[in-house]
Amino acid sequence: MATDGRATGKRDWFDYLPRRIRSIWKGQVLALVCLLVGFALRWALTPLLHYNGPFFTFFPAVLIAAVWGGPLAGFTTLAGGALLAAFFWLAPLFNFDVAEGLLPHLLGFLLVGGVVLVVAAVLRTLVERQHAAEERALLLAQEMRHRVRNLMGLVIAISHQTGRQARGLDDFLEQFGGRMEALSAALALEPEAATDTQAMDLDGLIARVLAPFGHDRCSLAGPVLPVAPPAASALALVLHELATNAVKYGALSVPEGRVEIGWRLTESRTEIEWREIGGPPVSEPSSRGFGSRLIQSAFARSQGEARIVYASSGVQCLIRF
Repeated sequence: MATDGRATGKRDWFDYLPRRIRSIWKGQVLALVCLLVGFALRWALTPLLHYNGPFFTFFPAVLIAAVWGGPLAGFTTLAGGALLAAFFWLAPLFNFDVAEGLLPHLLGFLLVGGVVLVVAAVLRTLVERQHAAEERALLLAQEMRHRVRNLMGLVIAISHQTGRQARGLDDFLEQFGGRMEALSAALALEPEAATDTQAMDLDGLIARVLAPFGHDRCSLAGPVLPVAPPAASALALVLHELATNAVKYGALSVPEGRVEIGWRLTESRTEIEWREIGGPPVSEPSSRGFGSRLIQSAFARSQGEARIVYASSGVQCLIRF
């Protein structure tokens, strides 16, 4: 079975490459260093190569500068290498007079150097995509662990809540089974919303997500609004997390608690306000848990935002998308 290089302590080749391109000035400093190293190596090899292969040591310098310093650093190294090689190793020596055969050499070096820059750019793109995929996989693994812990706690909380309201074993089994079915449907909503091409009604989406948490204790108020699939998936994630916390620790964890959810359309954005009432006293936590980070990062920056307020009367959350 294949294992990840990090899990076994081994490093893949792309782990040695930088995750981000350096700033312009740092890139230019790197280009200068690469030029000096390439020039020093070529000068040291002069007794062996004489005036053959004037650009021999500048190709790796261009590649290193482009990969570690960015395209501008690579171009600077390419131009500097062409000038140094033309001055020291192309006839006529030690000047820039245009002599017969000089221009083809320079054009050939610049052409091959351009190919090196393209290769470096492709390599940078592949490395950035690989690192981005690793970060997404790590976030997904963290989210899955968090979801499993939350789901187990949620099932226990729903069973306690159902037990307080049930009039007997048969009534408990009926209510608990119905809520488990509703919970399963709510969990299936996110991938369904992500792949569905049709917009969903906001009130229907909210009602479906909240069904397993005691929808009779949640009041919904707002106009009929469609929600595009990408926003629907993120919104379902946020609402599910808020409802889970409300059942475990907040207003829905006590019989007298309730949740008010209202929404309105302002210009081109929809605003949803989640307000918990009648629950245990609330105080702002000293550190953010993964659930809070998940709520605040569910929407892409261009899509929307979710902001939690720990008011003394109950948790509040303002969602804009």
